[in-house]
Amino acid sequence: MRSVGVVVAAVFALLIGLSAASAQTNPSEQPAQSPHALIESQTTMTTTAAAAMQPHVDLNDQPHVEASLVEFIGAHFRAHEPMYLLYGSSPDTKLQISLKYQFISDGGPITKAAPWASDFYFGYTQTSLWEIGSDSVDTTFRPELMYLSKPRKANWLAGMSRFDLQAGMKRESNGQSGADSRGLNIAYISPILTFGDDAMGDDGGGAGGGFFVAVAPRVWAYFGDTSENPDIYQYRGYGDVSLVAGWRGGFQTAVSGGFGNDWDKGWLEVDFSYPLQKLGLRDLGMYLHAQVFTGYGESLLTYNESTTTFRMGVSLVR
Repeated sequence: MRSVGVVVAAVFALLIGLSAASAQTNPSEQPAQSPHALIESQTTMTTTAAAAMQPHVDLNDQPHVEASLVEFIGAHFRAHEPMYLLYGSSPDTKLQISLKYQFISDGGPITKAAPWASDFYFGYTQTSLWEIGSDSVDTTFRPELMYLSKPRKANWLAGMSRFDLQAGMKRESNGQSGADSRGLNIAYISPILTFGDDAMGDDGGGAGGGFFVAVAPRVWAYFGDTSENPDIYQYRGYGDVSLVAGWRGGFQTAVSGGFGNDWDKGWLEVDFSYPLQKLGLRDLGMYLHAQVFTGYGESLLTYNESTTTFRMGVSLVR
């Protein structure tokens, strides 16, 4: 099981390397970019440099293949849930990696005929908890199929600026066998309401790092076999709420939590993040990240155990 931790840590190290390489093109006085924006700028830099150095490139040459891969990743993959590496309370290390794949890219003939076709994604999130020096790694795997609407202007409520909608089906399991095996399926829907800076760029707010508050209530229903954790609804219930507040390109606080079916059990997670570039680390397109968790179910394996943890580290996506 230690090899699993080594692999996921190596993947995170690779993502950090890509982030650092991208950050070198962005001076610290510029606002922090999203990971997807960093990928796009890296793609532009790579393909432009290749074209300048080799104007007559054979399509089968390896540099062209590599550039094509970067272009493909930039066109189809997006950040999904937060991605971080944290250290602190036992189990002392927490790693989360999360990406989503867009089935049909924007701007093609299909989306021109049916714009909603580009709103479908496959998402994958993997969260691992382990004690450094231990062979035991507790990993939760969460693949999902989702619909994510394009952001749209909205002023239904006072101060509201943007509305998004996410819905999908998610599988959650821990890959164990026997008594330690856990697994469940949910179908969910989550409207996302943004107040303040909408990050859509038409008024300069998204680029200028304006203040915003985003609220995302989510409700779900269980389906399929839950025999490995038949009472999980008592600890997770049928919904939760997430709230993010702060400055785009600056300090942000994210709070999420929920209650069990009888409202006597629940959980709360609070994340704080701040761009390292604003602390003088110009070459690191990452965030200083701190996380507090209290309640039930930080891990799917221990969904019926209550814990309180505090960890700090870095994040690529928040």
